[in-house]
Amino acid sequence: MHLSDHWTWTDEWYSYGEPLTNNVKDLITIDETTYDPDRTWGNDERKTAMGSYHPIAWHQKFDGGRSFYTTLGHLQRTYEDQWFMTHIFGGIYWAATGLGAID
Repeated sequence: MHLSDHWTWTDEWYSYGEPLTNNVKDLITIDETTYDPDRTWGNDERKTAMGSYHPIAWHQKFDGGRSFYTTLGHLQRTYEDQWFMTHIFGGIYWAATGLGAID
C-alpha cells in the first residue's frame, strides 16, 4: 500500500513454480523487461526468468493462520531503506494480528 505502482529496487531474484494453494495474494511482482532475467552468475547455470508473471512478495490465509513472504532483503543496505522496512514490518504485523493494510 505504501509503495508506488513502480518501484526501482536492486536485489537477488528467485524463480518459483505455481502457487501450492489458491489463497496466495501477490504484493509485489517483477517487470522482467527491466533487467536480464537469463543472466547467470559465476558457475551458477540457473535462470531466473518466469515471464510476465514473477511474484516476489505475497501473503495468504491458510488453515486458520496467516503467512507473509518476501524475497527482498539480500543486501545489507536494504535494511536502511524506510520503504523496505515498512514492507517488512507491515507483513509481520499482518501475519501476527490480521490487521493492517493488506486486507
